[in-house]
Amino acid sequence: GNYNAALRIFGTYLEHAGAAPGAVGAFPLTDSASLLWRLRLCGALPPGAQGDALWQSVLRLWEPFRGQHLSAFNDLHIMMCLSALGTGESEQKSQYLAEAEALLESMECYAAKYESQKSDVSDQSSLLSVTEHSLPFSTSVPGLCFSLAPSNAWVTRHLGLPAARGLLAFAQGDHGAAADALWPLRAHHHLLGSSHAQRDFLEWTLIDACLGAAGAEE
Repeated sequence: GNYNAALRIFGTYLEHAGAAPGAVGAFPLTDSASLLWRLRLCGALPPGAQGDALWQSVLRLWEPFRGQHLSAFNDLHIMMCLSALGTGESEQKSQYLAEAEALLESMECYAAKYESQKSDVSDQSSLLSVTEHSLPFSTSVPGLCFSLAPSNAWVTRHLGLPAARGLLAFAQGDHGAAADALWPLRAHHHLLGSSHAQRDFLEWTLIDACLGAAGAEE
């Protein structure tokens, strides 16, 4: 519960203050966005413009990676930034929301373009038919897959897009829609790659969404 220490860690190691876009790789930026999202879930982010400034410091460094869709995992962290700023106090929040919607559309177009290319998943008709893979997902050029792993386009279609919609709905306070989007994905987070610890923001968000949706029904 030492949130001030967490914010100091962000400022020291994860904000990358002064770094130019492109100078920081995508993987470190997932940690930056994820820490802010977790602090938001805990109600520990500074309010108003101060909190928005933290999100903006991370989003500007994502700029070279937006639209590349090299990883559905990366796209989810870009969505964290856009959805948080789109529901924050910034005068440009409507622009950030529009950019969040544009990200969803871009992910949709990417998946539609590349999903039909060869993958080693035997049955891609349903996410629920895919239970286990020896490797989590393809980090390669779209369509080039590791053995026994679905392509990143397939992961984007079946996990990335619904998870991104869930994050956006959650940020907008629509906990029911967020829970509906995230619940079917809960057994398949491993397909996004990375570690359990790095993926559990989805579980945190789902739990918070379910609690919020239940509270709204009372």
